Amino acid sequence: MSTYTLTANKSGGYGYSTPDSNFQAPTVQYGAGDNLAMTFPALPAAYQYKKINSVIPYVYASWLSSVGGSATIYFSDFTAAADPEKITYSNSTPTSSYTVSRATASSHALPGWVYGTAADGSLVINNIRNLLKYGMSVTFSLVALYTTLSSYKPYLLIDFDAADVGISIESVSYINDSAAGRGIVNKFAWYAKPATTATYLPVKQASAQFQWRVGSSGTVHTISCGAADSSNRYDLSVQAGTFPAEEIQWRVVVTGNNGATATSDWFSRTVYDAVIRNPSPAGGTVPKALPATFSWKLSQKMSEHSTTSDVNLTQKTATFRWRTAAGAAATEISCGTASSVTIPAGTFTTNTIQWQVTAATVEGVSATSDWMTISTLEQAGTAETVAPSGIVIDASASNVFKWQHVISTGTAQTKAELQISPDNSTWSALATVTGPSDTYTVPANTISSGTKYWRVRTYNSDGVASEWSAAAQFVAVGAPDAPVVVIGTTSPRPAISWQVEGQQAYQVEIDGVYTSGTRFGTGKTWKAPFYLADGSYTVRVRVQNEYGFWSPWGTAALPVTNVPGGTITLTAEGGIEAALSWTPGSFDYYLVYRNGVAIAKVTEPSYTDAASIGGVRYQVRGCYDNSDNYSLSEAVEVTVSTDNVRLYDMERGEWLHFLYDSSAHRSTGLSLSQDIQYVQLSGHTYPVAERSEFKSRALRITCVCADDAERQSLRALLGHLTCCKTPEGNMTIGYPASISESSDDFFSTYSFTIEQIDRKEEIDLDS
Repeated sequence: MSTYTLTANKSGGYGYSTPDSNFQAPTVQYGAGDNLAMTFPALPAAYQYKKINSVIPYVYASWLSSVGGSATIYFSDFTAAADPEKITYSNSTPTSSYTVSRATASSHALPGWVYGTAADGSLVINNIRNLLKYGMSVTFSLVALYTTLSSYKPYLLIDFDAADVGISIESVSYINDSAAGRGIVNKFAWYAKPATTATYLPVKQASAQFQWRVGSSGTVHTISCGAADSSNRYDLSVQAGTFPAEEIQWRVVVTGNNGATATSDWFSRTVYDAVIRNPSPAGGTVPKALPATFSWKLSQKMSEHSTTSDVNLTQKTATFRWRTAAGAAATEISCGTASSVTIPAGTFTTNTIQWQVTAATVEGVSATSDWMTISTLEQAGTAETVAPSGIVIDASASNVFKWQHVISTGTAQTKAELQISPDNSTWSALATVTGPSDTYTVPANTISSGTKYWRVRTYNSDGVASEWSAAAQFVAVGAPDAPVVVIGTTSPRPAISWQVEGQQAYQVEIDGVYTSGTRFGTGKTWKAPFYLADGSYTVRVRVQNEYGFWSPWGTAALPVTNVPGGTITLTAEGGIEAALSWTPGSFDYYLVYRNGVAIAKVTEPSYTDAASIGGVRYQVRGCYDNSDNYSLSEAVEVTVSTDNVRLYDMERGEWLHFLYDSSAHRSTGLSLSQDIQYVQLSGHTYPVAERSEFKSRALRITCVCADDAERQSLRALLGHLTCCKTPEGNMTIGYPASISESSDDFFSTYSFTIEQIDRKEEIDLDS
């Protein structure tokens, strides 16, 4: 411990009774001043940083004997600069609220009064420093105080510790977060405070050294630091790239303004390296046919396992690399500050590539990604039909087929294949489109009529086909294709077939010799229902579809050759019927022709034709079961007639002869008619006749039955198919619908009518 006496260097009196006056005299009298202001010189340098234990102010006083009573003195420190020689009550400098009063004076020779002793409570640092720096004011009564102009100058008795106050380091901290990073500015802070605060001048950090090392034994690196701020805090920012990505230790060595030093403990910190984050694409596919954009982020890793605390770094440079495979030469592209690069379409030619990127900050902190493998094989797309679908198209016109190539990459198709089917099962090629077009125009008359199905598949930029699309259905309306005619046999009854789609009916023609008419059905084979003579013919076939359209004719050449058997000699006798006979041969059966129409198929060499009248021409054809070869007789003509009315029951094969009539002259009636409709039309004075194809022919017969047997035979014809012949050469074949009978005393007369029916006499050769 040591003490030092600090004598006041200036003083002056002032008081409320004379507010604008300052008193300069060896003493200040109560009643004139009431206050004494004083200031002190600076402490010598040797005492400025020592701990102050106490400060005792001394002021000398003399008793005013004429006054008497008790005297009290109050001491207060100034809180701002004051000039004791100019201070007045009106301009007085503020004082501290910390005021100490002393005991009543009992003698007129007092030593003074202690200010700030322990008995009165320790002075706070600000009051001590105010006292030493700005001075103090003494308020008094009943006494006179001695000023610096007297021999009894006021003074301070200061008690110090022997040594200077030291400095300490407090609240050392890493500001950023729990971890340090190579790519960021790392911030540290600490407080440098004196060991005690009771000093004339505050002890502060004048300089410091920030020291760091790798681990506990690495080389110590030093960063010099300056003075702390007014709050004794120092903040240090360590430039990015200073620390390696390792576990480091750091501490602070502080030097105070009084030369005192302090050293902190070593602290540990994990320093993480910069990393490449969010590389894209990190996998998957980058199609060759598209521009490929690669991107990344340069980040500061701040945690071992989490990325949420990462800090984005400002990229200064970057180098993008790609190669075809591990170990292959890499192509490098400088990217500067850009965190992405776009590679033009068509750059990549292999099915896979690898890429990586190296990026760096302006401080040179860099990070390199791993090599990432990317496929350049584009995924197959999906094909979808658009039109036609669910509609009817005109197959006789051109039609546009449209589809979609659906693919996540958005690349265009390189090819499309279209197929068509009549049943959604059997498919045939419709078209192949090369390039990106998603439409195809099918020429007119390409698609046959009917319900159709179509589907499509598309190819991606790598030539990989999609699956076939779901089939779309539509209906084609138009003429079918001309059938392809095939000659099966060239015998006198040739067999032909044809190939075509959509058939609902057909027609066959042979050189105008024969026409089948319209025959309905889907069958595509036909055998001539007649015999052809030797020679060359042309067969043609056409078909009709379900929409009523006829195809063009399909044709084929038909050479016919017959290998005849033996000669057939035909004889015929006329009468009420034609009796035919002929020489038998080695034939399996015979066809009887009347006027060129086959009317019978028999195995015996004879035939009786009851259904003819007048001059008739007959032929017989000898035929075989296992071939279509034949022999044909010469034509024979006979006359068939009757001398009276003849009725032939064609169901029982019996003739009825009616020789008698009720009159001397037998009469028969022939009725002919054609359906004519008369229609009265506007603009026509007379009706317009519409003639139909319908005709009628009927024979009216009257007769007398000679006996009961004849009567019963006649009555039996009712409802039977009957051929009626008259001497006039008339004949009808039909059904007697009614028979009228009238009787008298001698005989019964019968009358009836037979109306001609539409009756096919030509037989089916194959029945």
